Amino acid sequence: MRGLLLRLEATLRIAEAKAPPFQRPRGLRIAPMPLIIEGGTMTDIELLDRISIDPRIMTGKPVIRGTRLSAEYILNLLAHGATQKEILEEYEGLTQSDIHACLLFASLSLESASFVPLIAETA
Repeated sequence: MRGLLLRLEATLRIAEAKAPPFQRPRGLRIAPMPLIIEGGTMTDIELLDRISIDPRIMTGKPVIRGTRLSAEYILNLLAHGATQKEILEEYEGLTQSDIHACLLFASLSLESASFVPLIAETA
């Protein structure tokens, strides 16, 4: 996880050095404006800092820092129709920012993935 954060920070520094003021560098996935949640604001880097990867916890799966709730588990709950409110009520101590961090982590993880169809489409 720390490697991902370092790559994002390095990309941001390079892009900011090359970009004119107030313009989002082309292809940069860091949010140009902080995300406004829970009455405050958070940047992508701050959100990603909520995700921890430690080989001693959940066999190295990305988890919400300080918990054993994996990002995969939270995403699975959302995919099967659970609302953010239901998840927050079920897991005391979890915040809306934690859920947003899981979504951002998944988005960035898929960004560099390549998908190859298993069955060729015919015209």
